[in-house]
Amino acid sequence: MEEASERYDVAVAFLRKAWTSKTRFSHHGGRWHFDDIVVEPAPIQKPHPPLWIGAFSPESIRQAAESGCNLLLGQNGSPELVAESIGIYSKAVEAQDRTYDPMAVGLTRALHIAMNEEEREAAHRLRMQFMRNVQKLSRSPTGNSPSLGPRVAPVARRK
Repeated sequence: MEEASERYDVAVAFLRKAWTSKTRFSHHGGRWHFDDIVVEPAPIQKPHPPLWIGAFSPESIRQAAESGCNLLLGQNGSPELVAESIGIYSKAVEAQDRTYDPMAVGLTRALHIAMNEEEREAAHRLRMQFMRNVQKLSRSPTGNSPSLGPRVAPVARRK
């Protein structure tokens, strides 16, 4: 996981450099080496397009804010968890003497409209399997899943 974070940080730094360089540039980082390159087409948005970061843990939410990125929150949060996450993000933005913009936060939600009880049950089973698969994929190589602890809200079932 540590290597993944480092690779991610280097890639984002490279993108920012590529998008803001007005002339050809060279990049010599720990992972990639480029000499005298230009990235085209240049972005229309200045200084570059907004970067959106999917974050879940308080640490990753703060990191998104501190790096000047917008925040994407996923489907697993209760309204209380979403409010807590937005609070973490807005405080981290304001701690950098920037103004928090609510349009810098996106939230995803799943929606399924069932025509009958049988279809609802089938969709619920499929959703639970999907969530188990996502949790398996998010585990670190050691088998730990620190980001999927008590912050995950259970899937709601209506009777």
